[in-house]
Amino acid sequence: MKVTVSLLLFYVFTFVSSENKVNLDEILGNDTLIQAYFDCFMDKGDCPPEGDALKVRIPHVLENGCPECTEEIKKNVWKVITHLIKNKPDLWQQLESKYDPQGKFKEKYFKQLSEKLAENGPT
Repeated sequence: MKVTVSLLLFYVFTFVSSENKVNLDEILGNDTLIQAYFDCFMDKGDCPPEGDALKVRIPHVLENGCPECTEEIKKNVWKVITHLIKNKPDLWQQLESKYDPQGKFKEKYFKQLSEKLAENGPT
């Protein structure tokens, strides 16, 4: 469950950060921004300016794992993933129900996520 949600939100924040030069730490430290993207992806509210375009990418990213991502983006991926798993667990279940109801992506990314969480330790 955590893997799918993390990957979804990671790609949102990472693409926003890399394409628009938004400060990733600023986004992760802002509950209002995190909630805005969550609401966008859950179709519960208006999307931030980048939200609609990013929401369209979600199925592709989950299926293919973002082979076009640079090393910087991949590094930021794990930063976002570990932050969200440790600090926003209340959002996971709802996002997983929407984007991974059969759990196929959870299994696909579990080992990689477990390794990254072990490397980063508690926040």
